[in-house]
Amino acid sequence: MTKRKLSDFEKVRTRADYLAKRGKQFSPVDIKDVQVEDWTDENGKPVIIVQT
Repeated sequence: MTKRKLSDFEKVRTRADYLAKRGKQFSPVDIKDVQVEDWTDENGKPVIIVQT
């Protein structure tokens, strides 16, 4: 698979999905921000950046 550009909708949906999954898990790490890159990785998966 190749890299492809994510639409704004896909980026918002990916961020929301990540935060929803994260909310169900206990973690002592405090997350300040979650961002989604404009392009997918080589496997076609969105790249999520978590700032702690």
